[in-house]
Amino acid sequence: MKKLQTIGLLGGTFDPIHLGHTSIAAHIAATCGLNKVFLIPNYQQPSSKTVIASATQRLEMVKLAVADQPALAACDIEIIRQGKSHTIDTLIAFRKKHPQASISFLLGEDAFHALDQWPRHEEFLSLCHLIIINRNSHNKLLSKNLEQLVEKHQSYSSEETQQLKYGKILLQHIEEIDINSTQIRQGINQKDILNHLSQPVYDYIKQQGLYKGNGDDSRHY
Repeated sequence: MKKLQTIGLLGGTFDPIHLGHTSIAAHIAATCGLNKVFLIPNYQQPSSKTVIASATQRLEMVKLAVADQPALAACDIEIIRQGKSHTIDTLIAFRKKHPQASISFLLGEDAFHALDQWPRHEEFLSLCHLIIINRNSHNKLLSKNLEQLVEKHQSYSSEETQQLKYGKILLQHIEEIDINSTQIRQGINQKDILNHLSQPVYDYIKQQGLYKGNGDDSRHY
């Protein structure tokens, strides 16, 4: 079977985007044979969690973070659409734009456990594959509905997801990355912060005077 164009989607608040985000995206692109992974900052997350940087600032930080990584790209689809950013709307838009592509939505294991609370989640696998990023610290049991979903749709090979346009769930293990956006916002002036941020993103944060306070973490990580 001929290999399709392969696209990955990673959504989040990215407030700010850090090396954990980009390393995960680059790793999945390489190991799962994705031509491109689009990092998609939301305009307004469905929950009421606090967001510090504006949508424009968060998009600019994503652009800076991926500028030197050819497998990654920033995508402004949710910011252009405005309103609350629901994954189903983004998946529909990507499927319309790329009707013959293999599209995979990247999702942290913690977020996957709450998937049955997402609007129209039952339609996701008719539009894309799900690549679930399995990390060491998450050992919760799945709900019965999600367990059945995995049993029905699980794939054990990224080659299968490259050959099909949608409909599979692929579990990918990545070592735990001890970093999150909340910690970065709270410690933006600490000396070791550059261990977690790319230099261009750090410079932009300082230039814009961001994160003098703190807030909650992103939608997906």
